[in-house]
Amino acid sequence: MNTHETNEMDLMESIVLSLNKKMRLFEPVLETIEEGIEICDENGNILYANNNFFKLSGIKKEERLHKNIFDVHPEGVLVEILRTKQPKVNIVTATPGRIGEAFTSGYPLFAGGDFLGAVIIIKDLSQTIDISRKYNKQQTYLTEIYRNTAKFVVSDIVCEEPKMKELVQKILELSDILEPVVLQGETGVGKSMFAEAIHLHSSRNDSPFIRFNCSKYTDKEVKYLLFGYEKNAFPEASRTKIGLLELASKGTLYLDHIDRLSLATQTEIVHALTEKVVKRIGSTLPIPIEPRIVASMNTKLEELYENGLISDMMFHYLKANTLEIIPLRERKKDIPNLVDVFIKEYKQEYGKPIKGITKEAISILTEYQWSGNIRELKNIISRIVLNAKDEIISKELVIECLPFDFGDRKHQGLMSLQEAEKKAISRALDYYGHTLKGKKQAAEMLNVSLGTLYNKMREYNI
Repeated sequence: MNTHETNEMDLMESIVLSLNKKMRLFEPVLETIEEGIEICDENGNILYANNNFFKLSGIKKEERLHKNIFDVHPEGVLVEILRTKQPKVNIVTATPGRIGEAFTSGYPLFAGGDFLGAVIIIKDLSQTIDISRKYNKQQTYLTEIYRNTAKFVVSDIVCEEPKMKELVQKILELSDILEPVVLQGETGVGKSMFAEAIHLHSSRNDSPFIRFNCSKYTDKEVKYLLFGYEKNAFPEASRTKIGLLELASKGTLYLDHIDRLSLATQTEIVHALTEKVVKRIGSTLPIPIEPRIVASMNTKLEELYENGLISDMMFHYLKANTLEIIPLRERKKDIPNLVDVFIKEYKQEYGKPIKGITKEAISILTEYQWSGNIRELKNIISRIVLNAKDEIISKELVIECLPFDFGDRKHQGLMSLQEAEKKAISRALDYYGHTLKGKKQAAEMLNVSLGTLYNKMREYNI
């Protein structure tokens, strides 16, 4: 070996020793960072990978170190960098040795214009993405709830009757207080419309208005829906669900038929509302809440309390602000305007060229007692418009569309036994609900068997 070759080998040995020294210096630094790092030369030989690379990817060291990336992961980002010599930044990738996702960035390595190899840096995103997906699911749930928001304002309420004008003024006065409001009145008087108006005239009108029909659910379902639950809190809880008390925290929660809740559940709700915290089922973490409550019922609050259908705590929580929604039969002056509103609505829906209604027809509709209130009036007008053959609605058409022959009865309160039976069943089901539990309660109240109730429902097409 000549002197030149010896000097060259000494130089190479010196360079290798220098590189090893630098690597020993840099390795501890690379091991301290949270990201995973993998480095290879221009030919794809893997030179280095820190422990976090193996930890985040789930790949074993013997599967990568001293291997060639073209052999062990030919479809990966590192191979793409070697081929293109272009950087790839913030690519979401599935880590090959683990169920999960990562942000991967890859960079070509140059020195003095020479291509030396490539490096990839991976950051674990599984937790971040999981949180993001949960948030998106909850946002979807929120969107579904918000679709059920308020649309009626005070100007939508027909109120020529002095009592109704007083009621509308009271609604405006109560809108901006945080105290609960009770709406009581017969079925069909429009309690939900008044609840929406209270919300939309309040300072919370840019937050959700959530209506919840307490009569539609079992006691257990009510608690799940109002309080929410954590994932795996019970066998069916496949994911965390936010309760309505929490969702309505900055808005209004309208509890329809609140008297259908068990006394124990009523008390739990009042506890949460007065303490301004809720705990999801399966969690001990208190979550701050402050929803505004509007509650409704078909019977007066005091009467329900005296009959044991409202708990002590709920009664005292609600009693300060109660509004009585008067029945339609006591709003004679409002009926012509309501008829006009509903005719306009249904002639557009059914494509009917209706231009008006006769005074005689309006007179009949005004004299009718409307036991089903505005809901019944709306259904009758729908039937009238659907059956109209002429541009002007006649007295005869109105009589034909009423539940019984109005023209032959001097006293509208009189009706056939079948009509009275049908009305009694309908009212009982409206009060107790159409669930199996509600039907059992309705049958008990009507003093008939459940089988008889079902037969009558089929007979009267209820």
